[in-house]
Amino acid sequence: MHRRVSRSGSKQMVPWDMKKISVLSNPRWLGTNGAKNRPEHRGGVLLHHRLGNISLIGLLRSELQRDASCFPILLGKVLYSGTHAGDFLEVNLIPPLKTEVETLAGFKCSQPKEQCFLTQFQKQMSELISASLSVNKPIAF
Repeated sequence: MHRRVSRSGSKQMVPWDMKKISVLSNPRWLGTNGAKNRPEHRGGVLLHHRLGNISLIGLLRSELQRDASCFPILLGKVLYSGTHAGDFLEVNLIPPLKTEVETLAGFKCSQPKEQCFLTQFQKQMSELISASLSVNKPIAF
C-alpha cells in the first residue's frame, strides 16, 4: 500500500503494483491547510514515474552497490526496497541526489544488457529532480 493525494486533497492508501516515485505539488500532504493550498496538478502530483518492479529495483541496487560510496542516497533512500511506500526525499537532499544521478552517466553495469535499465533509471530520476527543484517540493515514493 502507498499514500497518494486524492482529488479532494486528502491522503488515501492505494495498493502497490510497481515501484512508483513522484514529485508532490500539494502542500496539504505535508500538513498545511487552506484554500490557497489546492493542488496545482491532478492528484497533487507534478511528475510521476514507475521505476520498475521489485526485481528491477533489486538489479539496480545490486549494480550500484559495487560502488556504494558514490551512491549513499540512491542506495539508502531510493533503491533500498522495491516495495516501500509513504517515504519521501526532503528538498535538502535533492542537490546531493542530483550529483549522484549525474555520476550514473559514467557508471558501467557488469552486464551490457543491463545498461539500458540504468540509463532509463537515470533519465527518470533526472526528470524527477528537475521537477522537485522547480517547485521546491519533495520527491515521494
